[in-house]
Formats: sequence, C-alpha cells, structure tokens
Amino acid sequence: MRQYNRQMQQNRLIQYNRQMQQNRQIQQNLQGPRKVQVKVKDYLRCSVFTITFCNCLFLGTAALICGLKAINRKYMRDVKGAKKFSCCALAANIFAIITTVITITLVGVFARYRTC
Repeated sequence: MRQYNRQMQQNRLIQYNRQMQQNRQIQQNLQGPRKVQVKVKDYLRCSVFTITFCNCLFLGTAALICGLKAINRKYMRDVKGAKKFSCCALAANIFAIITTVITITLVGVFARYRTC
C-alpha cells in the first residue's frame, strides 16, 4: 500500500512539472516579440526625405517600404532579412536622389537654352 502511494505521488509530481513547463512556454509565446539590440540601420529618415523631395520614378516610395520592412524584420529578430531590406532602402534612396539631381540639372540646362 505504501509503495502504491509513493508511485501515485511521483506520478502527480511528474504531471505537475509537465503542466508548469507548458504554462511557462505559453506565457513566453504570449509575450510576443521583444525589442532586440541589433545594429541594423533602417534609413527611415532618409526615406521620408526622399519621398517628400526626391520622389522621382516613385523610388522614394520603394525606399520607404524597404525601410519599414527592415524595421519589421529587425523586431522579428531576422538580422539577415533586416540587413537585406536595409541595403535595398539605401540603394533606392541613393538612386532616387541621383535621378532627381540629374533631372533638375537637365531641365535647368534645356530651359536656359530654350529661352535664347
């Protein structure tokens, strides 16, 4: 009888430990993504500047979308994806600024020669 009681107590203790582990896992999943200290630049400020002043060929919009995706990946702890979208945002920003400068320069040159 004593041996049966010991086995019952051990089984109850094992079940209790399993339930506690499951509860901890559920609580960790419910907390959601935590902020990560990853040093990945998202170039969001540059993207906002580009979409406001240099939105030639809608490259500012593409840069802003890539910057937002980089932030999202950073908070999901996907460092590789965050770096990829960050690089894409930087390239779109640079290309948008260059095309805007070239366009303004060409318009200024042709406008000057047309008035002569």
